[in-house]
Amino acid sequence: MQSAPPESGTEPEAAAARRPAAIDLLAGGLLAATVILHVVAMLPHYFGGAGQASLWSQPDQAAEYVVLAAGWALALGLGLSSPARAGVAAGLAVGIGATELGFRLSDLGDVFRYGSGQAAAGLWLMSVAWAVGAAGAAVAVIAARRRAAQPAIQAALPEPPRYGPGAVVLVAALALATAGAFLPAWNRYVGVATTTGRSISFNLGNAFSGPWQVVLGTVIAGLALAAVPVLAVRLRARAVGAAVVAGSLVVLASQFVSAIAQVDEAVSPSVAGLNATQASQLGLQLHMTLSGWFTFDLLAAFALFVATMVLAYARPEEDGADHQTSSVGTWPSAPDARRAATLPWS
Repeated sequence: MQSAPPESGTEPEAAAARRPAAIDLLAGGLLAATVILHVVAMLPHYFGGAGQASLWSQPDQAAEYVVLAAGWALALGLGLSSPARAGVAAGLAVGIGATELGFRLSDLGDVFRYGSGQAAAGLWLMSVAWAVGAAGAAVAVIAARRRAAQPAIQAALPEPPRYGPGAVVLVAALALATAGAFLPAWNRYVGVATTTGRSISFNLGNAFSGPWQVVLGTVIAGLALAAVPVLAVRLRARAVGAAVVAGSLVVLASQFVSAIAQVDEAVSPSVAGLNATQASQLGLQLHMTLSGWFTFDLLAAFALFVATMVLAYARPEEDGADHQTSSVGTWPSAPDARRAATLPWS
C-alpha cells in the first residue's frame, strides 16, 4: 500500500500553502488587467486612416477578441478557484500569450511598414493588453513553481510518468497539421456579374500574401501553433502541458469564430479590386464561403485538443500495485482536492 505523507510539522505548511502569497496576487492582478484591456481595446478605432472603425463595430473582429478575452479570463478564474489549479492556470496563460504574440506582431506590421499613422488607440491598447498578459503568465509560472517547491506539496505529489514516444509523435503530427492548415487561404469568394453573366472565384487570406512585416507575425503565430504543443507534451506535469496546448488552441479558436462570423457579413467589392460604382455597373454579387483548409484546420485542432486531454487525464496502469492511485494527470478526487497540492513545472 502507498504510505501516507508524513503529517508531523506539515499542518502549518499546508495551511500556508492554501493562502495566496504576494506573487499569486500579482499574477492575478496582471491577468485581470489583461482581460480588462482586451475588452477596452475593442471600443476605440483600431487602425488609423479614413474609413476605419472599432473592433466592436465589426462582428467578425468582435467575436475574435471576445474569445481571446474569455481565454485570459478562464486562466484568471482557474487561478482564483484553488491553489491546486495554479499550475494549470499558469499553463493556460502561457499557451495564450505565446500564440497571441504572432497576431499582435501581424497587426503592428502595417505600422512598421507604413508608419504610425496606421495605428489608432485600439491597436496600442491591444498591444499593451498582450504585454500585460504575457507578464501575468510569467509571474503565474513563477508562483506555481514556488508553490510546488513547498515540502507539504512535494509530499502530496507522486512522481508522474513521462509521455512515451508514441504520444509525443502523435501530438507533434497533429500540431504540425494544425499549424500547416492555418497558413493557406481560408476565405473563398465567388462573384457573378448579372449584366454579363460571367462569374469569378478567388481565395484570400494566405499567410504569405501582404507586406513581409505582416507576414512575419502570421508565420510566428503558425510556428507557435506547431511548437507550443510539442514543448508542452514534454512537461513532467501532464495537466499543465494540456493546459498550455489548450491555451494555444484558444487563440486559434478565436480565428475560427472570426472566420465563421465573416460568412454572414456583406462582402465589399473592394476585395475584387472594384469600387461601389463599378460593382453596381456590373451588377456584381459577391459571396464568401470557407475553403477546405479551414475545415481541415478545424478538424486537426479538435483532434489535437482531444488527444492532449486524453493523454493528460487518463489514469495509467500501475503494474504490481494492488490499489489505484490518483495520477497527476487526472483531476484529483475530493480528498486530494483539499490538499495544498499543485502541479509542478519542469
